[in-house]
Amino acid sequence: MSDDLKTIEPGGSVEEFLGEIIDRYRGMMFRAARSITRNDYDADDVIQKLCIRFVAGGIPDGLRENPPAYLIGCIVNEAKTVHRTRERRRIDDDTDLRVRDHECAAGRGDRAARSGSGRTGVVEDEVAGLVAAARSRAARACQGADDAGGDQAQGG
Repeated sequence: MSDDLKTIEPGGSVEEFLGEIIDRYRGMMFRAARSITRNDYDADDVIQKLCIRFVAGGIPDGLRENPPAYLIGCIVNEAKTVHRTRERRRIDDDTDLRVRDHECAAGRGDRAARSGSGRTGVVEDEVAGLVAAARSRAARACQGADDAGGDQAQGG
């Protein structure tokens, strides 16, 4: 590591030190974050979160001793966290969309869509009840059609 990075921290502020680090290693940090998150916006979020963490908690010794290695480790860990969070949110959003599709099919989608209450568990129970009731009605209708067809065959 260069001597000028070591001298920034004691005499200067954390922000100055981070500014110098970011100026020197921005491209490397961005490429590492983007390779994991596969998204420019998420890669920017990773770098911002890392900088906020350094400003709030101070400059770790590892960052002073070997900035590229320390930054890559931090970026990889933070990018994995962001990526996992986005994947979980995407799965939750997909589940919520499927539940709302079922609600719309059952004639209740307008009220749930307007409320936006996030009652996924309750809504899933309601949808399950509606599906069970619809299946029961369909089974009775089919049974009635079979009975009516059999009566006509016997009577005719």
